[in-house]
Amino acid sequence: MARKTSNSGIERQAAIIAQFSREAKAPVSASSAVAVAMKGKEQRDAYREEQARKLAAAPRISFYVPKR
Repeated sequence: MARKTSNSGIERQAAIIAQFSREAKAPVSASSAVAVAMKGKEQRDAYREEQARKLAAAPRISFYVPKR
């Protein structure tokens, strides 16, 4: 059986999850990991919208010819 010390993997995992939980509940500041993630999400969303707009504007051409 694994030893359960304060430095074991189980304790570190619990500490990391607890820290994520605290950061998620805390107000968003410019230096927090949550703010950085949200900024990235906004950029991804803007990129996806632009790509969808380009796809809708581009004509679809098919060179498929069915075989007889």
